[in-house]
Amino acid sequence: MTNETAVKNFKIGVKDAKAFEIPEIKDGIYEAVLIDMELKVNVPDGKGGAFDMLQWNFDVSGQKIQGKTSAIISPLSNAYSWIKVLTGEAPKIGTDFNPLSVQGSKCQISIKHRQKTKTFGTDTQIQSIPYISDVFPPK
Repeated sequence: MTNETAVKNFKIGVKDAKAFEIPEIKDGIYEAVLIDMELKVNVPDGKGGAFDMLQWNFDVSGQKIQGKTSAIISPLSNAYSWIKVLTGEAPKIGTDFNPLSVQGSKCQISIKHRQKTKTFGTDTQIQSIPYISDVFPPK
């Protein structure tokens, strides 16, 4: 049994749809600075479950480019190798990682594009989305 209630007399504001902003950047390796990191929790996995992920926000010549990794930091994860690049040393097993310790770090990032399909009602769009495939030490 649910506590569902039907409301018949209501108003809902109609808002303008904002265009999905895609940074205009070509595939390649770029100098970057880590702006900050965000922990995204309970992200739907498309299979009925959820997972946690880290969103890494980099500045590349005034453009914000996002990288995403698992929130699991282990020697086999991208997050571990990216932290190693940004700090100059491998994270110590059994310790906590503080994202503020790498904020403002300079590095190089490899950007690639992948196709993403978005469907809104009967309108389908195919977009080429840049993503960060790897992080390297700065020059």
